[in-house]
Amino acid sequence: MTSSDLVSIMRFGGGSVDVLQDFTDDHSRLLSIIETLIVGGESASPRTLRTMQTQQIPEQPSARTVVNSACLTTDRQLSALQTAAKMLGPV
Repeated sequence: MTSSDLVSIMRFGGGSVDVLQDFTDDHSRLLSIIETLIVGGESASPRTLRTMQTQQIPEQPSARTVVNSACLTTDRQLSALQTAAKMLGPV
């Protein structure tokens, strides 16, 4: 990232797309926002992370459930991408 670059941070979670930071060249601000994120999920406190790690592993779902869940997840992700593209349209 150079001094002439502007970056915006968006997050998909809970069925919506949120702008965490509008376009800026403030590196420290961008890094502070990125540090609050957990890749592949919502932000969580260390206590929540420990709880998640110690939970029992649930029974394995059927193959049909896995496929339906994957399709639903993909549909939501594509919808979020479409929403983000519309939000960035004026730019």
